Amino acid sequence: GLSFDADAFWFNLKVEAKAGDPRRAWLQHVEFRKVVSLAVDRTAFANAVFLGAAEPVWGPVSPSNKTWYPPVPSNAIDRHPYDPVRARAELTRMNLRDTNGDGTLEDGSGAAVRFALVTQKGNTALEKGAAFVRDELKKVGIAVDVVPLEVGALVDRMTKGDYDALYFRFLTSDTDPAMNLDFWLSSGGAHVWN
Repeated sequence: GLSFDADAFWFNLKVEAKAGDPRRAWLQHVEFRKVVSLAVDRTAFANAVFLGAAEPVWGPVSPSNKTWYPPVPSNAIDRHPYDPVRARAELTRMNLRDTNGDGTLEDGSGAAVRFALVTQKGNTALEKGAAFVRDELKKVGIAVDVVPLEVGALVDRMTKGDYDALYFRFLTSDTDPAMNLDFWLSSGGAHVWN
């Protein structure tokens, strides 16, 4: 069945971590994150990565947590349905275009729309999930370099903010958010979404 801990994919939004990075204009843009959500088929993800034994989610709380999982539909979480055509149109609106015909979009400076996705090495589900995200984003012109790291190196990069994006699993200690304040509060050390 479903676990209480959902896998998570997020971008590094810490401004100081990306200072001077020309990709920052699009990599940290809310519209880019929406595009990624539109471009990944969550149902196909659950079927391919977890052989259908998973349920798509749009936030950090698993549907198995009946007390805290937001009802469907919820106004608290934007749910962007799978729509690669709309994703491609949004990328065009962001002035990200395939100017050289190689299948990968470029930004205004000519740099490839490419980012590194760090995940845990040796965790089959996480490695398969990162590869699935890479393959889905390639269809809309976004290049993703999957970087599998040993868990210690991954956590080190995560805590230092030395990454573009991460696909990882949080093991919260309790189903009640009050027992995991370090994760939920923006002042907490385990609060990874800036």
